[in-house]
Amino acid sequence: MMSVAGLKKQFHKASQLLSEKINGAEGTKLDEEFQKMERRIDVTQKMVLELVPKTTEYLQPNPAYRAKLGMLNTVSRICGQVKAVGYPQTEGMLGDCMLHYGRELGVGSAFGCALADIGEALKQMSVARDSLDVSVKHNFIDPLQALQDRELREIGYHLRKLEGRRLDFDYKKRRKGKIPDEEIMQAWEKFSDSKELAERSMFDLLERDAEHVTHLSALIGAALDYHRQSCQILDSLNRSLQGRLAIAGNRPKREPRPKSIKVNTINTQQNGSSHRSSVISSDPQISQAVNGKNDQYTNILLRPESPIICNHDCEVFLDQPCCRALYCFVAENEGELGFKEGDLIILTNQIDDNCFTRTSVTTLTMEEVTRLVSSGDCVKIWDSASMTVLEQFNPHSATHPVAQVCWSSNNQYLVSASSIGDKLVVSSLKSSPIPVVELAEGKKQTRVSLNSTSQYLVSGGLDNSVNIWDLKAKRLHRTLKDHKEEVTCVSFNGSDSYIASGSTSGDIILHSITTNLSSKAFGHGTNQVSVLLALTQLIL
Repeated sequence: MMSVAGLKKQFHKASQLLSEKINGAEGTKLDEEFQKMERRIDVTQKMVLELVPKTTEYLQPNPAYRAKLGMLNTVSRICGQVKAVGYPQTEGMLGDCMLHYGRELGVGSAFGCALADIGEALKQMSVARDSLDVSVKHNFIDPLQALQDRELREIGYHLRKLEGRRLDFDYKKRRKGKIPDEEIMQAWEKFSDSKELAERSMFDLLERDAEHVTHLSALIGAALDYHRQSCQILDSLNRSLQGRLAIAGNRPKREPRPKSIKVNTINTQQNGSSHRSSVISSDPQISQAVNGKNDQYTNILLRPESPIICNHDCEVFLDQPCCRALYCFVAENEGELGFKEGDLIILTNQIDDNCFTRTSVTTLTMEEVTRLVSSGDCVKIWDSASMTVLEQFNPHSATHPVAQVCWSSNNQYLVSASSIGDKLVVSSLKSSPIPVVELAEGKKQTRVSLNSTSQYLVSGGLDNSVNIWDLKAKRLHRTLKDHKEEVTCVSFNGSDSYIASGSTSGDIILHSITTNLSSKAFGHGTNQVSVLLALTQLIL
């Protein structure tokens, strides 16, 4: 409950305010510099109140989704859930739609593959848009909100306090003689103290203009990063689509091949007996002269047969003579090349009609855009649209071929292993290929595979072991010794919860990342390891 002195002071303020508003009484004037700072603070206050919601609307333009998102996040906080619900970006929703129908059409359809490419690009743009949201909120909206909640609120408090004490001082000054000089002096001192506090707080805020410009720079920097990433994604997508268009345009034209249906008809003889006749005809006209009679048989034509699915989009075009192995061959003499059925071999020289020198291609891996990497005597990066070599290098010993390579998830790094397992090399492709990390020296690792985030690398090789590496920490994370023979293939599943590995004996072993348990070996056949990649994609 307010004291009598407090009520009296409030009455004095109200009386002075009415006198100024109605009677035109003149109050104590503040200096021009103070008034200028007060006007700038007032504009800043209005700017923050309008800029924060406008920026949020720029990042998340759909008001219905914003309302739903706010409600879900509020419910999550009430329920104690830490993970917040993200805003559904329009690029992501369109990308999901295109990916779905691109996969439905299949790799045999150039249109389906193009849809899938665009869908993946839009998903990447959605991720970039999410990064924009996070960056702008952290570096622009949050500082503005903090400015509103702390400094501007404190300045507003000081200005209101100053106005109240000015009214109290002017009231007492106007009644000088009726009010003791000590009270007037005390009111003046309080008024001066409030003015000094308000002036200091406004000055400190306005002097930090450079800090506020930094926040604006962070906003523009985040937008620039988003548009730069989008431009790179769309540029790569455009090159990919041009490559697909060129490949689709070079496909041989197929003619429809109609097939006819065998039609059974019952003929009635003059003596009342009947027999069944069959006609197979490719002539659309009526077939005649069956059993010497002019009975009519309608030939039903099928629609053109479904085209054989041939994945021309995934065809590898090389600018050098090459061949594909039709059978397996074990090298017995020096200079001979051992190969397996289906291996792609680049021919470097012809000795006679039946003998060539060669370069073996040990692995082929496509990135998400248009680049293809092949490994053999060295690592080559190809532009699949123009069928030309972009880069050629060997991060391993020049006397031993590169056994396997794999792309990182952002397509900016390559991990490679040699056939002798001297080391594992992570090479940066941001400009020219540069080795940046070397692991597993002397551990005889010849096979590699990255998980979906590219933080973890699984390798296997000549020492019969499977090793999991933490690339961020650059150290060995875990070693699995379940195989009895050389490990010939390793792979993560799509959700990074399992690792599958195969050996020369044909044994396949699944290892759970979450439980650190391995399955019993299965397969037991030399042909089983070839299905390892498809198997890991099926594991959820």
